[in-house]
Amino acid sequence: NLELFSKDAPTLIYNANVNSSSGTITRKALSFDGGDVSKQVCADLYQRKILSVIVEGGRATLQSFINAGLWDEARVFYCPIEFGAGTPAPLLHAAHPTIRDSGVDELRIYTRLPR
Repeated sequence: NLELFSKDAPTLIYNANVNSSSGTITRKALSFDGGDVSKQVCADLYQRKILSVIVEGGRATLQSFINAGLWDEARVFYCPIEFGAGTPAPLLHAAHPTIRDSGVDELRIYTRLPR
């Protein structure tokens, strides 16, 4: 019942071991054995002529794209509530953010500094 598997739009799924295509769903196997997965994803997207992508992931996924310099903009929501212990946010090497109000939260838009 997942919307991810609806037939409304092409869906590309990166995984560890299956290359297949069925209808609008394409599965692409990548090497997770020491290879830089973020670079593999971007290389495959480029071959498919997909030149813009939004990455939503956990800390490790986001940090891999950040460390490889494969990002232009990061949108980070800050909330005044502290939750205590947890996983730290990814670390950005970025210019000072543009700040926008978003109700109780604050939206900070960071852009990557040139290398």
